[in-house]
Amino acid sequence: MFEILRPIGPGSLTEIDTQYPTSGEHWDKVDEAYPDEETTYVENKNGAAGVYQTDLYDIAAPSASGTIKSVSVYMLTKHNASAAKAVIKTHGTVYESSEGGGPAWQRRKYKWTTNPFTGLPWTWEEVADMEAGVALKGSTASPDWSRCTQLYVEVDYDIYPPTAFERQVSANDDDCMVYNQSGWKFTKTETYYQVGRINSVYGYGAGLRFQNVLIPQGATIARAYLKLVSSEDKNPAAIVKSVIIGEAADNATAFSTLEDYQARRGTVVGGPNDDHITSNYTLWDYLEGWYAGYQYESLDISAVIQEIVDRPGWESGNSLVLFWDDHANRSTSYTNNYRRAYGYGGSPANAPVLHVEYFIILPPTVTTDPATNVKQRSARLNGTLVDDGGGACDCGFEWGETPAYGNITPTQSRTSGETFAQTITNLVPGKTYHFRAFATNSVGTEYGADRMFTTLRGMVGLNPALELLLD
Repeated sequence: MFEILRPIGPGSLTEIDTQYPTSGEHWDKVDEAYPDEETTYVENKNGAAGVYQTDLYDIAAPSASGTIKSVSVYMLTKHNASAAKAVIKTHGTVYESSEGGGPAWQRRKYKWTTNPFTGLPWTWEEVADMEAGVALKGSTASPDWSRCTQLYVEVDYDIYPPTAFERQVSANDDDCMVYNQSGWKFTKTETYYQVGRINSVYGYGAGLRFQNVLIPQGATIARAYLKLVSSEDKNPAAIVKSVIIGEAADNATAFSTLEDYQARRGTVVGGPNDDHITSNYTLWDYLEGWYAGYQYESLDISAVIQEIVDRPGWESGNSLVLFWDDHANRSTSYTNNYRRAYGYGGSPANAPVLHVEYFIILPPTVTTDPATNVKQRSARLNGTLVDDGGGACDCGFEWGETPAYGNITPTQSRTSGETFAQTITNLVPGKTYHFRAFATNSVGTEYGADRMFTTLRGMVGLNPALELLLD
């Protein structure tokens, strides 16, 4: 699971000498959800060569809960004969990533699996207190600039321990490449696939089929991504953009012809309609420079995989298809502007891998425990959430004078093994009441057994107002 935290104000350090536009503050030049490139940015424009200028920003407070796996800073930078670093501040100490970047806008991710100050797993309190930012290096080149247009923090966390699953492309018929060269072309004989363009040939993309995907129908996808191994060095001065989208099919078949591919991928590649692609997709834009033999992970595609395994006809062991492409031709027009990864035909050991982590949520199990502290006009109802089923649960009680109940208490959030209780008031002395516990998660609501209690009888002749004081 992921939570994205964006800048909401200045932090404790503002060194970068230039912002564009000049109005406002540095943090609001890098806080957008989708990059606006040259529209807003911060820039080391006048700094000394080789010297870093650093901005730190206040980050939105997290709202999630669970076990934190890592904290990452994503930043979109470009620079001329220079570099950039991601920066965080935790426990009053500043930590920097390694430097990197290129001459075109590139998104880079820097991950801290533990808190660098404590060496221990991150806590939510530490995330709430941290600052994040960017360090931009000065340059003697002309023009001498180093820019950042977007920055955000990604918190990777688990609510419950997930099951990890990987599947690799395993046959020549399970991958293909499609591109536009005076019309759409289809091939299954290449040793690689790529996105981007080569001179006048554009719209490159790939279809990837993964067989025997052992994910149960309806499983909750915590995270998912592609793992691709670059087949060559490529870091041009131009932007490469791509999309990852799925085929909306219960059990995807192998690729056969251009017409087959077009019918499945849709209108962007000359197909008749878009009825066979998922509504969810991930824009994997501003790809960083790739180097031969290195493995690169895509951005998260859990929503795409979730849509496929939620299909009524999906079964564990079926096959699924993902498209990784720039068929929409969004990459910059530039000589040899692409990123290239091994296909099955080029290196079966380095063929694309689908990585998925999921958990299964089952109906909860709850028991109704005996009422306690029973008085004339009040009683305490008790329950135990025996098993939350793997999902967050809201627990409460139904109660009333008959098994039809008619009243519901406020709910309380609980996990497996925890008890919960509610005190109900304004009861009638000497009256028998029914009640039962319930627990609700994303699968549904389950109930405990019906129980009864009888309130104490009032004292004969006692003033009702005094009864209330004694209760």
